[in-house]
Amino acid sequence: AAMAMSGFQAVARGAQEALGIELAPKNMKGLQVFIADIRNCPNKESEEKRVDRELAKIRQKFTITKKLSGYDKKKYVWKL
Repeated sequence: AAMAMSGFQAVARGAQEALGIELAPKNMKGLQVFIADIRNCPNKESEEKRVDRELAKIRQKFTITKKLSGYDKKKYVWKL
């Protein structure tokens, strides 16, 4: 049985579809872990450290690794 979307969720989904914005795919485990890490940070400073660490990793991947898969590109763009 599918649950009905709330009015807000339906409007948000419609806007995303109209603008061509994809929802975060469920199969991107690294993205899900990153979001969970950010949400579980106890304070703003630890959140900023986690984001800075991830940004450094993404910069490294785009500058050093010339051959990124389509999956990796999407994952890193979603994290940004």
